[in-house]
Amino acid sequence: MKATITAGALASATGWISRALPARPPVPILGGIVVDATEHDVELAAFDYDLCARGRLGSGVVSVDEPERVVVPGRLLAAVSKALGFGEQAVTLAVENDTMVVTAGPRTRWTMPLLQASEYPALPDMAPVVGEIEPDALTASIDRVLPATSRDETLQMLTGAAISASGTALTMAATDRYRLAVCDTTWTPSVGELAEHLAPSALLKLAVTAAAGVTGQVSVRSDDGILGFSTAQRSMSGRLIGAEFPRWRALDIGPDAPGFKHRATAVVRTAALREAAQRAAVSMDSSSILVLTFTPDEIAVTASGEGVGDAAHHADVLHHEGDSVAVQIRDEYLRDALQACGDQAVRLDVGRGRILVRPAGEDGQVHDSYRHTVMTVRFPGGDAVRDA
Repeated sequence: MKATITAGALASATGWISRALPARPPVPILGGIVVDATEHDVELAAFDYDLCARGRLGSGVVSVDEPERVVVPGRLLAAVSKALGFGEQAVTLAVENDTMVVTAGPRTRWTMPLLQASEYPALPDMAPVVGEIEPDALTASIDRVLPATSRDETLQMLTGAAISASGTALTMAATDRYRLAVCDTTWTPSVGELAEHLAPSALLKLAVTAAAGVTGQVSVRSDDGILGFSTAQRSMSGRLIGAEFPRWRALDIGPDAPGFKHRATAVVRTAALREAAQRAAVSMDSSSILVLTFTPDEIAVTASGEGVGDAAHHADVLHHEGDSVAVQIRDEYLRDALQACGDQAVRLDVGRGRILVRPAGEDGQVHDSYRHTVMTVRFPGGDAVRDA
């Protein structure tokens, strides 16, 4: 094999493909990246039976003089490519005996061993297209729900996000038992409905980075336990999580629902509440819990626990309804909810044992396409909500 590629195209492609490499490959060959040089293009790929990523270099290919398919150590190739930078310098990949030689000019040269290409598993075919979505809509939806996924691998059904669609409405939902993030967006379906797919977080993270900066539509693909996404130059697919996702729709309720037991509503500028929470967190103890006190004029944020001081940090309220109450919430959960709601304003609806956080305008108008429900932490004595 001999191919000449721009440094930027190589670094970008290997940096993305390497995200699909398993942290601890079950067999050494799965730690490799496939480099497939054809007459007019070079494709990189990684596959570990659960996740597959492919990337074509396209216009980044200067020339292919000797087509060939080889497998090289994936993380080493990614590190070498990153060291070469993201410029337009020509980089040559050439096979010499049992090694790949990477050169960039007369003074830069790396060699790396070839892995046994015959041992690498056959890459799966891409699933058929079931619809298309704008790249910004896809990345925004994934970014909003992923923080609510669980990091506990023993609860596999909670480590991904549920994706379903009906007509032009596509919904993503994620929960770790203590919070529920739900995001509705639009897409262009080529099927009537998309049954709920439980997609692994690793696949969705790949989709976010693949869609960044893309101008065309992202194709959504599905078939027989597989979900995938593809752009003009990159494609990825993964096995769905083989477990039942919680029945989240029963928990995705508004403040008017009887089960919510509404106590108070406040609309506040996102930046003001975020700043108050950040300042209160400075004196937070190891419990990482904040106390939010809702009054008609402000939300006061204090750190919970003994020996943390009693300073309160305030965010002015733009709109308030209901009682003056206090609740406890984990700092991380509040930060994630505020981050997902954007920079304008948020509406917080306090119920018994939960807070519903949604983006809003400063006039209090709710943007209901995103809902983030967070379970509150009980006070000593067992109260979920206290009168302020």
